[in-house]
Amino acid sequence: MPANPWMKTVTLGSLGVAQNLWTVLQAKDPTLKSPECCMLLISSANGNGPALVYIGNSDVSPTNRGAEIQTFQGYGIDAIDLNLIDISQFWVVSDTNSVKLNVSFLVH
Repeated sequence: MPANPWMKTVTLGSLGVAQNLWTVLQAKDPTLKSPECCMLLISSANGNGPALVYIGNSDVSPTNRGAEIQTFQGYGIDAIDLNLIDISQFWVVSDTNSVKLNVSFLVH
Protein backbone atom coordinates (compact mmCIF):
# COMPACT_ATOMS: atom_id res chain seq x y z
CA MET A 1 0.00 0.00 0.00
CA PRO A 2 1.50 3.38 -0.98
CA ALA A 3 1.81 6.14 1.57
CA ASN A 4 -1.24 8.34 2.16
CA PRO A 5 -0.67 11.17 1.56
CA TRP A 6 1.77 10.29 -1.21
CA MET A 7 4.52 12.94 -1.49
CA LYS A 8 7.49 12.61 -3.85
CA THR A 9 9.68 14.50 -6.30
CA VAL A 10 9.61 13.36 -9.92
CA THR A 11 11.66 14.45 -12.94
CA LEU A 12 10.15 15.24 -16.31
CA GLY A 13 11.96 14.20 -19.46
CA SER A 14 12.72 16.21 -22.56
CA LEU A 15 11.50 19.73 -23.04
CA GLY A 16 8.38 20.11 -25.11
CA VAL A 17 7.30 16.47 -24.67
CA ALA A 18 3.94 16.09 -22.90
CA GLN A 19 3.94 13.36 -20.26
CA ASN A 20 1.01 11.73 -18.52
CA LEU A 21 1.32 12.57 -14.83
CA TRP A 22 0.06 9.16 -13.68
CA THR A 23 2.67 7.39 -15.84
CA VAL A 24 5.41 9.60 -14.37
CA LEU A 25 4.23 8.82 -10.82
CA GLN A 26 4.04 5.07 -11.46
CA ALA A 27 7.60 5.11 -12.83
CA LYS A 28 8.70 6.65 -9.52
CA ASP A 29 6.56 4.33 -7.36
CA PRO A 30 5.36 1.09 -9.00
CA THR A 31 3.21 0.28 -5.92
CA LEU A 32 0.66 2.90 -7.05
CA LYS A 33 -2.48 1.11 -8.21
CA SER A 34 -5.32 3.59 -8.67
CA PRO A 35 -5.18 7.10 -10.16
CA GLU A 36 -8.19 8.38 -8.18
CA CYS A 37 -7.63 10.82 -5.33
CA CYS A 38 -9.43 13.59 -3.44
CA MET A 39 -6.54 16.10 -3.41
CA LEU A 40 -3.69 16.75 -5.85
CA LEU A 41 -0.88 19.30 -5.54
CA ILE A 42 1.82 19.82 -8.18
CA SER A 43 4.63 22.30 -7.50
CA SER A 44 7.78 23.23 -9.36
CA ALA A 45 10.82 22.26 -7.29
CA ASN A 46 13.57 24.58 -6.11
CA GLY A 47 16.44 24.56 -8.57
CA ASN A 48 14.36 24.61 -11.76
CA GLY A 49 15.44 28.18 -12.47
CA PRO A 50 13.15 30.03 -14.88
CA ALA A 51 11.64 26.80 -16.25
CA LEU A 52 7.91 26.83 -16.91
CA VAL A 53 5.70 23.79 -16.46
CA TYR A 54 2.36 23.59 -18.25
CA ILE A 55 -0.43 21.43 -16.83
CA GLY A 56 -3.40 20.33 -18.91
CA ASN A 57 -4.99 17.49 -20.85
CA SER A 58 -3.29 15.19 -23.36
CA ASP A 59 -2.96 18.08 -25.82
CA VAL A 60 -1.16 20.34 -23.32
CA SER A 61 1.30 22.83 -24.78
CA PRO A 62 2.68 26.30 -23.98
CA THR A 63 -0.32 27.78 -25.79
CA ASN A 64 -2.97 25.27 -24.63
CA ARG A 65 -2.91 24.64 -20.89
CA GLY A 66 -5.06 24.69 -17.80
CA ALA A 67 -2.28 26.01 -15.56
CA GLU A 68 1.28 27.30 -15.81
CA ILE A 69 3.74 27.17 -12.91
CA GLN A 70 7.36 28.10 -12.34
CA THR A 71 9.82 27.52 -9.47
CA PHE A 72 8.15 27.81 -6.04
CA GLN A 73 4.67 27.92 -7.57
CA GLY A 74 2.07 25.20 -7.41
CA TYR A 75 -1.26 24.01 -8.74
CA GLY A 76 -3.76 22.31 -6.47
CA ILE A 77 -7.18 20.79 -6.83
CA ASP A 78 -9.39 18.95 -4.35
CA ALA A 79 -12.69 17.12 -4.38
CA ILE A 80 -13.56 17.34 -0.65
CA ASP A 81 -13.76 13.83 0.77
CA LEU A 82 -14.43 12.04 -2.52
CA ASN A 83 -11.87 10.41 -4.81
CA LEU A 84 -13.18 12.18 -7.91
CA ILE A 85 -9.85 13.44 -9.26
CA ASP A 86 -8.34 11.13 -11.87
CA ILE A 87 -4.59 11.79 -12.00
CA SER A 88 -4.34 9.94 -15.31
CA GLN A 89 -6.23 12.85 -16.94
CA PHE A 90 -3.42 15.31 -16.09
CA TRP A 91 -0.55 15.87 -18.48
CA VAL A 92 2.56 18.00 -17.91
CA VAL A 93 5.12 19.52 -20.24
CA SER A 94 8.05 21.85 -19.60
CA ASP A 95 10.05 24.31 -21.65
CA THR A 96 13.28 22.94 -20.09
CA ASN A 97 14.90 19.47 -19.82
CA SER A 98 14.84 17.48 -16.56
CA VAL A 99 12.49 19.71 -14.59
CA LYS A 100 11.64 18.42 -11.11
CA LEU A 101 8.10 18.48 -9.77
CA ASN A 102 6.97 17.94 -6.21
CA VAL A 103 3.72 15.98 -6.31
CA SER A 104 1.41 15.21 -3.41
CA PHE A 105 -1.94 13.47 -3.45
CA LEU A 106 -4.36 12.21 -0.84
CA VAL A 107 -6.77 9.29 -1.11
CA HIS A 108 -9.88 9.28 1.05
